[in-house]
Amino acid sequence: MKKNWVGLTLAAMMLTGAMSATVMPAQTAHAANVTVYRVYTDATHTATQLEAQGFDVWETQPNFVEAPLTSDQINWLQQNGWSYTMSRNTSGPTFDSAYHTNTAVEQILADRAARFKNIATVSTIGYTYEKRPIQAIKISSSKLRSTDKSKALFIGGTHAREISPPEIMLSNMDYLLNNYGVDPDVTWMVDNREIYIIPILNKDGHDRVEQLMNWRKNTDNRWGGEGVDLNRNYNEPVNGVWGNPVYGTSTNPFSEVFCGPSAFSEPETAAVRNLVESVMGPTGTPATVPNGFKMVVDMHAYGNTIMWPWNWTFDVAQYGAQNDIAKMEMIGNKWAASNTYKAYIGAKMYYTTGDTTDWAYGFHRIPSFTIEVGKTFWPTNADLQTQVAENRLPFLNGVKITDDPYGRAGGPDSTGLNVSVASGKITLTGSADDSKSGSNKNRAVEVFVDALGVRGTGTKATLGNSTNSGAITSFNASISTAGLSSGKHLLIVESQDDSGAWGAPSAVWVNLP
Repeated sequence: MKKNWVGLTLAAMMLTGAMSATVMPAQTAHAANVTVYRVYTDATHTATQLEAQGFDVWETQPNFVEAPLTSDQINWLQQNGWSYTMSRNTSGPTFDSAYHTNTAVEQILADRAARFKNIATVSTIGYTYEKRPIQAIKISSSKLRSTDKSKALFIGGTHAREISPPEIMLSNMDYLLNNYGVDPDVTWMVDNREIYIIPILNKDGHDRVEQLMNWRKNTDNRWGGEGVDLNRNYNEPVNGVWGNPVYGTSTNPFSEVFCGPSAFSEPETAAVRNLVESVMGPTGTPATVPNGFKMVVDMHAYGNTIMWPWNWTFDVAQYGAQNDIAKMEMIGNKWAASNTYKAYIGAKMYYTTGDTTDWAYGFHRIPSFTIEVGKTFWPTNADLQTQVAENRLPFLNGVKITDDPYGRAGGPDSTGLNVSVASGKITLTGSADDSKSGSNKNRAVEVFVDALGVRGTGTKATLGNSTNSGAITSFNASISTAGLSSGKHLLIVESQDDSGAWGAPSAVWVNLP
């Protein structure tokens, strides 16, 4: 919903008397400053209650939330016994040269589809409320059939004012495209996975942000307000949860978390559902569609947090999810170990219902994650580049483990791969590293040439010295070149720990004379 900047200014003046000015960097367009308040929470004063009252919660921490406040909201807090203080003045919406407009993103996608036509396909999966095309790019080579490849979906731009996720999506897209045939890991992934990226789901809202509006929802005004929160408009598998304000949504069309009149009432969420179900069918799961979608990641801002279902309850046994959630927790913790984000079940931030991940997991049992990046909705270019870098490894690991996310969740990485060739033999060295996956001792390492084979049929490496109480173990393998053609080959390596888990595959080039 478009924010009332006059209301925000009046609220600030009640406590501060005035709003401070901010000097603007060159080539930066932005709106008025915003005063952000810290509202303290406890067992009887929760973030979910504030969401239900229509507060625009920007950040959630264990004992407080931060949000801009209107004068009416300040009165409500005072009347209902809440404690709050002014936290800071911050710049309002910005959209500088680091960020891409809808038009620019469409041009980028068209360019990539033309320049990388062997591995990139752009499709329109639906249209927004204002009839803008919702575009997805699929990155995959033709080395294997589509039915032989597991699939991962990455979504940006669900909430319009969260402007860094679309840029991270574009950067990850370019990383795959530019490194195919160059980087061995990327080459293996693009040959063996289908990676779908939706850079901007909420293009109508993005248009408003380009105009420096503090806009979160889409722009569908059919229901009496100014838009629907797309991350409350997916469905929930448990009766009585979807659309229930108890679980962090609202039926008030003017609320920032308005769920809409029904699940999938919005063309944007329907487009995501239709894309997923074009592969999975209406009830398909990874167990029934073996090479369907096995990973969904919806990227938001902000909070430096990685979350997984459930988002409406802490009861992991709901819908028999406890074992799956334990595995998603392992994946989330591993990603967080690579970028120092916090990792926890979604309900810990505050309750939500009708969000992307509860639907993708709840209806299709797809491992699903929400990543909240950064510390502001409108980061500087320097901060944006930091967010891009710190979210690269979770993205790549998510793609790598897509064939068996739960099976690979606790397995060790294969790192530091080096090869040499002499006297008809390839010598491979490296390390099995379980330090970010449970810190178990390592049991085995197996090496395959050009294609990942059935476990037990590859070359077994010899384990060497260990550090970190056995969690990091060196290895070496010797592979005969007999029967291999001259030229460039891929070696694909998997490592196993004492729990029995095999980690994500890693690849390295070897050139044979």
